[in-house]
Amino acid sequence: MLKKNFVSLVFSAKKLQILQLNPSKKKVERYLTADIPEGLIVGHKVQDVDILAKLISQVWKKANIKEKTVGLVVPEFSTFIKTLDMPNLSVEELDEAISWQAHDYLPKSPDSMTMDWRIAKKEKDNVQVLLVAMEKELLNGYVNAVGKAGLFPELVETPSLSLVRASDVSVSNKLIIYAYFEEVIVTIADKEKIIVSSVVDTKDPNEIISTINRILGHYKDIKIENVLIGGFGIDQVLIDALSKGLKKEIKILNIKVGGISNEDTQNYLIPLSLQFKPPSEPADENTVNLLPKSIIDEYKKKHDALRYWSLLMLLTFVVWSSFLATLGVYIYFLQQIRAYEQKTSANRNVIIQTQDARQTIGEINKASSSVLKIMDLSLDPQDILNNINSIKNDGISIRRYKMELDRYEIEIEGVSLQRSDLIDFKSDLEDLELVEKATIPISSFEVESDLNFNMILTLNKKFKKQ
Repeated sequence: MLKKNFVSLVFSAKKLQILQLNPSKKKVERYLTADIPEGLIVGHKVQDVDILAKLISQVWKKANIKEKTVGLVVPEFSTFIKTLDMPNLSVEELDEAISWQAHDYLPKSPDSMTMDWRIAKKEKDNVQVLLVAMEKELLNGYVNAVGKAGLFPELVETPSLSLVRASDVSVSNKLIIYAYFEEVIVTIADKEKIIVSSVVDTKDPNEIISTINRILGHYKDIKIENVLIGGFGIDQVLIDALSKGLKKEIKILNIKVGGISNEDTQNYLIPLSLQFKPPSEPADENTVNLLPKSIIDEYKKKHDALRYWSLLMLLTFVVWSSFLATLGVYIYFLQQIRAYEQKTSANRNVIIQTQDARQTIGEINKASSSVLKIMDLSLDPQDILNNINSIKNDGISIRRYKMELDRYEIEIEGVSLQRSDLIDFKSDLEDLELVEKATIPISSFEVESDLNFNMILTLNKKFKKQ
């Protein structure tokens, strides 16, 4: 399925990171880090939603980001992660069973927390489920600030989830160490399953090693096979110290994309990794999204309303432009008539005056009739868009329409998941009554997937608007 575009927004107590990839997910378009004022986030809780919203809005304007849909990463220490062993039930039954069992594990009442889960490992008779939960009050602080900034949140996850995705998910029993601003996130995972995650508030190798040893002392059955490290200020001295203390070879976490240096890649691993997460709803048993479905639906309605309003404004502009152009032609001809009448009033030859005036009026009537015919034959842009959207398949994402109805042409710019999706879309368009033909440059078919295309639709001049 075509990856939906959104912008990564990562929060820590003192920093805010923003990153956006291009539609093909192969190059970084924009990225920056902004300071969060001291005391604005205390104990992982937003103290003033309005101030944070203003900060986000200013950063968005500074970065000149047009996209409004965002994915959030909230501080690791504000969340609760637990692996549960459950019977192999249907998704609906499994969700109900996890909700009941959560009462025994969550630090607070489940009613005061938002949670989501995904299947980490599936066997014949049982499944292992990764449960992630967060206090609603803490989550609402970040989500409300983003909403007040004029953005539309679509997913929420934690740094450890992003870091596991950034590592090789096929590797089992791995230890991930990530230096993250003023703290270090330590995560132990088996492939995609997070076993435990902890936060160390110092980059001192001794403290990191001590924390890891305490974790391993508690989870004695875990045998670490791979150690990966990344993040801010990672140098060879720290790597050597950790390698010696853990008696393991240290590998570097990395995500290969264009438009960003290797050093900045380390600093932006979490927002980079989030860009490759599908924005699935919490009901999806294969992903974790801490944003409740009710909030997703609420912001989706607001986003759709903004799109409809923008389209309505465009259509209003087109209609008024046509009307004003016609009015301008009428006023111009009217001025010509009056000027002609004034000029010929002094002419003694009344017959010549009358003939010339009639000829001019006839030309005016002819021109006015042509204008009215053009207006009568004009196609309704809304009808055209409705026809196109009615046959657009899921593999097609349209970024821009450019209408030139006086030439009976429409230019469509977009992205196609597969070459076959684009061919089907072209064929379906040509089956429409209003389309005479659809033209796509051969260069648009050079790649098999993620095709950027420009299509020219030639409209049927015989098509009558409804």
